[in-house]
Amino acid sequence: MFFATPFCVLPNKDSIEELITKEGEKLSHKQNLLYTFLLVALAFVIAIEVPTISDAMTVLGATTNSGIGFLLPIHFYLKTQKGKKELTTMKIMCYIIYVMICLSSVITMYSFIKGKMDKSTN
Repeated sequence: MFFATPFCVLPNKDSIEELITKEGEKLSHKQNLLYTFLLVALAFVIAIEVPTISDAMTVLGATTNSGIGFLLPIHFYLKTQKGKKELTTMKIMCYIIYVMICLSSVITMYSFIKGKMDKSTN
């Protein structure tokens, strides 16, 4: 984890820099240290709180993977087709897949949380 941290923190800091600074400006040394500390501390807290890698993979699979792998591409495709009023087979399939992925993500997260709650009560 120690050697992987720069590969995770640097892209996040670049994104923060793009959001909070004017074009062409960089984070100050103080801001750079602050955001580096906050990002590493957040990752540390999450790593301590998540007991197993399978829990992390379940949550990522139900949220991030579904969003990046299915929902965003469908959303972008439908945005490109916004001016075209006809309802094609491709649009219908997109809507069906979009709803199915959303439902499966919600069911997966519900099952995961319910399983964790059941274990904690026993």
